[in-house]
Amino acid sequence: MTFIGEDESLGQLVHRITELRFESQSWKKAFEKAKYTIHYGKCISTSETEVNNRFTGLVEKFSIKGHCELSQALKEYKMKFLEKSRSLVHDEETNQSILKYDMLQLLLSLSSSTNQNYNYIPTIDSAVEKEHRLTWQEVLEDDPPQGDHWQTWPTDSSTSSEDDYMSDDDVISTHSEQNPITTNDTVEHIQFDFSSRMDIDEREDREGLHYLKAEQYWLDHFELVAENSANQSLLQNSCLLSSELNQLLYNEEERRQLKTITEAGAIREILSLLKGNHNILFRFEDGKFKVEETYIIQHLSRSALNNILREFCVYGNILFELRQTVTDMMNNIVYGQTSQAFAESVYKSLLNFNGLLGTLESDTGFITKDITQIISILNLRNALDSQLHYFKTIHEITRRASYYKNDSLSLATYFISALYDFVLIAQSSNQLTMYSLLVNILRKTLVPYGTFMDDWIFYGSLEGDRCKEFYVSRKDDVSMYDSDFWKTGFRVETIHQDIRRFSCPLFDPLIVERIFFTGKAVNLLSHVEKTSRFLSRNSVYKRFNDVVLEQLSKSSENEADMSEPSSPAPFSSQRETTITSVLFPLLRNDHQQLERPEQSLEYNDCIGSLLFDQHFKHHLETRYLGEPYSSTADTLNDVLHKKCELMQQLGFLASVYLMLENDLMHSFCEALFLHMDNDDAWLDPRVLNSAFINVCKTNGYDEVAQITVKEKMVHNDIPIISSFLDLIEFKVKIPWPLNNFIQEEHIPSYSKIQNFLFRLKRAKYVMEKKTLFGGNRKKTVMNSVDKTRFYSIRMKLLWFINVFWRYIMTTILHAETIHFRNELSVSKNADEIAAVHALYVRRIVDRCLLNEKANVIKKSIIKILDMTEQMKDIFVKYIQTEGVNPSEIERFNGFMNTIEYEFIRANDFISRSLMIMGKKGGFPWFENLASSLSIQ
Repeated sequence: MTFIGEDESLGQLVHRITELRFESQSWKKAFEKAKYTIHYGKCISTSETEVNNRFTGLVEKFSIKGHCELSQALKEYKMKFLEKSRSLVHDEETNQSILKYDMLQLLLSLSSSTNQNYNYIPTIDSAVEKEHRLTWQEVLEDDPPQGDHWQTWPTDSSTSSEDDYMSDDDVISTHSEQNPITTNDTVEHIQFDFSSRMDIDEREDREGLHYLKAEQYWLDHFELVAENSANQSLLQNSCLLSSELNQLLYNEEERRQLKTITEAGAIREILSLLKGNHNILFRFEDGKFKVEETYIIQHLSRSALNNILREFCVYGNILFELRQTVTDMMNNIVYGQTSQAFAESVYKSLLNFNGLLGTLESDTGFITKDITQIISILNLRNALDSQLHYFKTIHEITRRASYYKNDSLSLATYFISALYDFVLIAQSSNQLTMYSLLVNILRKTLVPYGTFMDDWIFYGSLEGDRCKEFYVSRKDDVSMYDSDFWKTGFRVETIHQDIRRFSCPLFDPLIVERIFFTGKAVNLLSHVEKTSRFLSRNSVYKRFNDVVLEQLSKSSENEADMSEPSSPAPFSSQRETTITSVLFPLLRNDHQQLERPEQSLEYNDCIGSLLFDQHFKHHLETRYLGEPYSSTADTLNDVLHKKCELMQQLGFLASVYLMLENDLMHSFCEALFLHMDNDDAWLDPRVLNSAFINVCKTNGYDEVAQITVKEKMVHNDIPIISSFLDLIEFKVKIPWPLNNFIQEEHIPSYSKIQNFLFRLKRAKYVMEKKTLFGGNRKKTVMNSVDKTRFYSIRMKLLWFINVFWRYIMTTILHAETIHFRNELSVSKNADEIAAVHALYVRRIVDRCLLNEKANVIKKSIIKILDMTEQMKDIFVKYIQTEGVNPSEIERFNGFMNTIEYEFIRANDFISRSLMIMGKKGGFPWFENLASSLSIQ
């Protein structure tokens, strides 16, 4: 063998140390090992403390052995060697101290190795003074050892590296026992056998090497020795099965293509396949593993072997695809933290499974650790059954997932729902190993999702949800101080659970609604309070990972270990549950009585051992979400009522728009009607606002509202003066955050009621004050019959107006407002405030006949109210005026006939319509109103 460069030096070094012959098999192995160590071995910096300790130990050993002069010389030489003035190299950047300690470490390592030249006798510098010190040998000669324990020296193979140093006397005495020499021999003629100090592999004998080579079935020239079937039958030796079947089924050419493999070799190839490697039994084509059907086993038919290998091949492809999928998910953040947690937990399961495969491979190799181990493919299939079924389930979950970019919400929801579904299936089918493994995966997958929920529930924050995988999202275009922030500032994304069997309680609509409300309320309170008091109080709540996930780990009791093969347990040894103890009392090992009144089954134990879904839902709703939800709702409700003065704001709306609470709007109407009667320019925002401010100051009210006038409606007919009251609009500014619950979208509904009340108030005012004589009663030419008819119609109109006024003000507005405030006082949820208020507004609008469905009835009512303005004009022109022309009496009678006819017609239509609506819809208030309006 020729050497080039460092290989030649390395070969000579190996020969020098081992004294092995060049080109020998042992020398080649030692050479390759040394070469590998040099190229791939890693060195670290030398520890000065370690070098000093070893050097001190060597000095003490020389002193104990009686070589005091050498011990003293080592001390002196070391001090001189470590002097700063002694430089080893001229490079200033090199650390001289580290270099010197490295050299000392090298010298110490050489002194402890077998590469020592014992023919060399060291000389001591004369500068070192020799002093006599007491040696160990002198101590022994002075006081010889006595006792049984001194008879033989015990051998201890566990001594440290420092105790491996041997003196020259020890080496010579050892060599003399193995190779006796005469007294005339000197040290120079002694030959030392260093191979006795080396660890020799006992299997490197020729027979062992031949055996190992013969077992290498993957080589082309491998051929398994055929069984001798001369004196045995197939029933006596099952290893003849394959050859006998081949003789019957295949011709000579086909049999020549078949290759025989040992069962241990087949197991080794199967384990390699499950690790993701192709081999001689399983080739890799088109991204999948396929079975190589040219191999046979002596005691199995070719068909049976191929069926088993195909089954393992299916699992090999499943594991291969699963490794690729989870690796891609772990390395790509767009899938979300929940998906990455799922992938990481599955990846750890795969690593543990690889450890199990390594253990099985060592037990079924050529030289096994356990000679009693049974080598069987079917036994391997049985041992890996639960693990392979587990990975098949995980593969099914990952295969159905939709890996769309930027859709981490769907992935997170799917993985949690799918795992929850399979956990319940495993528990219901009593697959305890599968149940424990899936619960462990679900628990680890829920860790980041639980963190998102904690941040939302306790801090109202979504900052940790960088990939938008939590179902709550923030609308950035809606400001915190917008009036619709509570309604549209946050939203719940659509959650799809594509699992038909069991739905995860985490995505139950009721729980989602509570989680959504709690976080939204905390977020709002953090801005209303302007302090961290509320947030710090939330620290006493238990987090999701501490409550739910901790119970998940307990529910699986003994977590299955993927690194150990599972053994099937008999039915009687499986865990006994409450239902089995009740339904199958004979299976109980203790045979105790079925009913024990002194011991009651606790609720938590029952649901923990029997129903995983109830256990999960109980801890989620009660222990995790219950207290934060109720406390947050109470706090927000208290802040809205006390600090934000919710009831005062509702009272202000009732006062301005509904004419309740006080007489503010009644006084305003009196002032407004006075301007109308005096023909002033009353339909002016400045006049209206001035009149409203004066009324507030006069009566001591602090209500603030801005009055505007809508654009005038264009009609072909000449409008009645009271119709312009519909153009008046009050604008009330509701402060934040109350505008999120008393939303401004309901203000137009309030305005409808207010305008209708203005029309009723105007008609009532006209009929009561403008159609009667004042203090001076003037004599007219109108006869008493005409006057009686006028006042008769007036009384009918006044009666109609008063009926509607009492109905709206008392039956509807007053009663419904009391009912609304009673409901508001017992509400604990801010969403209930908005819902109850919206229902209240819709109810009073509908019952006041101001919705779209009752628009025809409303027009008939307005038509009757407009008749009051006509009655006022007739009273002024005909009743109150002196000297009326007799020709005008006929016109007066015509007007009165028309008004009476239109009133009777409209009133009859209104009463009939209200009666029909009341009976068909079940509205008794409409029936009562219709009865009051009916003219007998």
